[in-house]
Amino acid sequence: LLIAVGAGGIKPCVSAVLGDQFCAANQPLLAPTFAAFYLAINAGAFLSTLATPALLEHAGPHVAFGVPGLLMAASTLAMWLRRTS
Repeated sequence: LLIAVGAGGIKPCVSAVLGDQFCAANQPLLAPTFAAFYLAINAGAFLSTLATPALLEHAGPHVAFGVPGLLMAASTLAMWLRRTS
């Protein structure tokens, strides 16, 4: 239930934030950017279904679940460092 609520709450918000980055001047970039965004989301989901069990088997639960946590923290830091307002 917690995962469903969390995933359902963040997915629409992330897409809206991405769309808000575009104005009339860069409107032609909107479709390719959303295509790349959804490709990255789906590729990450696919690769994580392969990598997490392999890491769990070979390195244990701390690494298997620590790697996604570190990657999420890195992406949050990258977004925070690139803020303009």
